[in-house]
Amino acid sequence: MRVVLENVSKKFGSVLAVEEVSFEVEEGELFFLLGPSGCGKTTLLRLIAGFISPDRGKILFGEKLMNEVPPNRRNTGMVFQNYALWPHMTVRKNVEYGLRVRKIPSRERLKAVDEVLSLVRMSGFGDRYPNELSGGQQQRVALARVLVVRPDVLLLDEPLSNLDAKLRIEMRDEIRRIHKESGITFVYVTHDQKEALSMADRIALMNEGRIEQIGTPRDIYSAPKSKFTAMFLGRMNPIPGRVVRVTPGGEIVVGTAVGEIRTDKPVEEVSVGEDVECLIRPEAMRILSEEWALAGERNVLKGTVVDHAYLGEIDEFQVQLVDGSKVRVYVASSESKGVERKKEVAVAFDVGDVLLCKPSSGLAGEER
Repeated sequence: MRVVLENVSKKFGSVLAVEEVSFEVEEGELFFLLGPSGCGKTTLLRLIAGFISPDRGKILFGEKLMNEVPPNRRNTGMVFQNYALWPHMTVRKNVEYGLRVRKIPSRERLKAVDEVLSLVRMSGFGDRYPNELSGGQQQRVALARVLVVRPDVLLLDEPLSNLDAKLRIEMRDEIRRIHKESGITFVYVTHDQKEALSMADRIALMNEGRIEQIGTPRDIYSAPKSKFTAMFLGRMNPIPGRVVRVTPGGEIVVGTAVGEIRTDKPVEEVSVGEDVECLIRPEAMRILSEEWALAGERNVLKGTVVDHAYLGEIDEFQVQLVDGSKVRVYVASSESKGVERKKEVAVAFDVGDVLLCKPSSGLAGEER
């Protein structure tokens, strides 16, 4: 089922929770609403489900206007953070419940429950009770209970937030598999950017009730259209400076306290003489300790390694630059040998890896 929102707004008292939001979820798509707490993403999910009505705008399923259609007539399913399983019912009874409410004949119910338990890989668990299951198994049952009624749209409200880190990663793969095999349209709310980047077909990034950017995970991460988007997804090293010139080839040269930085990726329009910030991701930086390795590098900053954290597949180094500021640099653990504290190094990065923005006092949800 295709889901369309056109200029949807919702107010709670004096608080504008959702403001003029428009987007389209394609049929069979795994679509994410991502953003910091309080940005309006759960309100949007509740609007789609029909638990609340929009003050303005339209919500359509296909070509049908749904604004005044009650939740029980929208054929949506919802998976909550706490799973909401009936503790006194077995797995089979929990999954079967929605079919009983719809008065589906017994033989059809049994077949449908067996099929959906197989889909979520819970065959053989039908006679267990929720308190006899792990968190991941309970999550699968919650998915099965919704999928068994064949909803047109499946809504998921931070469904993995109660799981431990390892199980969350495993369930990401399972939800993608279930989505692909079921062919149902999924709308998934989360504040976890890794969850969204690793799972989504497309992401709508929200900020203060509005959509900042919509696109594939790669597009939003590598080509942000606002400073909020750049700072919210992943980490950034911000280096303040001033635009000193623009080269004939279109490169923007920024003078900073740690040296000149060149870029060809302004997120916002800037002019010569304007104060700006250069944003560089830690994984885009390279640590070079040999002079001959600097040949041909366009952006090079000198500094000293002052801290180090081993994170398994990567090493995180903090390098203090000549003005006393620090940048984070991620290096693959297999390539970090020889980089030590107190060692003088050069930090290099490509022109295309520098995002140029106007400075601001702070951003909701930014991560440094």
